[in-house]
Amino acid sequence: MRRLTFGYLNLYGSSQIEVIEAAAAAGFRSVGLRLEGRRTGDSFPHHVLGNRQQLREIKKRLADLDVFPSNVTGRSFDPETGADQLAAVVDAGAELGCSYILVNGHDPDEHRTTENIARLAAHAADAGLKIAVEFVPFHCIRDLPQALRIVTGTGADNIGLVIDALHLNRSGGRPDDIAGIAPGLIVCGQVCDAPAEAPKSLDACLAESRSGRLYPGDGGLPLNAFIANLPKDCEIEVEVPHAGYEGVPLQAHAARIAASLGQLMRNH
Repeated sequence: MRRLTFGYLNLYGSSQIEVIEAAAAAGFRSVGLRLEGRRTGDSFPHHVLGNRQQLREIKKRLADLDVFPSNVTGRSFDPETGADQLAAVVDAGAELGCSYILVNGHDPDEHRTTENIARLAAHAADAGLKIAVEFVPFHCIRDLPQALRIVTGTGADNIGLVIDALHLNRSGGRPDDIAGIAPGLIVCGQVCDAPAEAPKSLDACLAESRSGRLYPGDGGLPLNAFIANLPKDCEIEVEVPHAGYEGVPLQAHAARIAASLGQLMRNH
């Protein structure tokens, strides 16, 4: 049975506890979290990494509401950020009881990125966690072939891919590109909707990804084909951040996300 997860990006800028409560109220039993900013030095209003008291409060709220912390997203790898800087997010994820740490890359040196991810995977293995690599067309791990090359290049057993339907489409990929990947390498498929026509620039793709995603069913992405090509037991995480939804109460937004995801998943 697939795990359906409420992604932190849905309510980016909200506290982890607000995200957990909104997800639980909408019927989600699994949630993704972010404990620090996207990159070193980012201003992130709900940074809790290293704060043991706040981590304990988050863990308690998860338990109180019977919500599973599927994943924690770490900051991106860049030339100044290596595995040592991301070790703390692995330790926090292990303390919370999550399954995997999601990472992506801003380092143009693919060899260094692969080595850093391999070192992080070794640390994660000691903590009983997986590392999941996400490709993003406006980052340095740009597409599925490159992400797959990095994942296999690490030689680690506890590493795989997160495949975002929007990023797959905007990087020139298609749902059937997933079919040839070994099922064990796909950790999660992320879904949202968007117009069928891609933005004209990478900057516009970035803006769309962070604040222009649509509820599943409200756009033109081939989501049914995307899900059909994922492994049958693959986790599905929904991420629908949109500037137009910012005035909507958190729980109402989460409920709309749940309803649209439910409609999509009825075919799967």
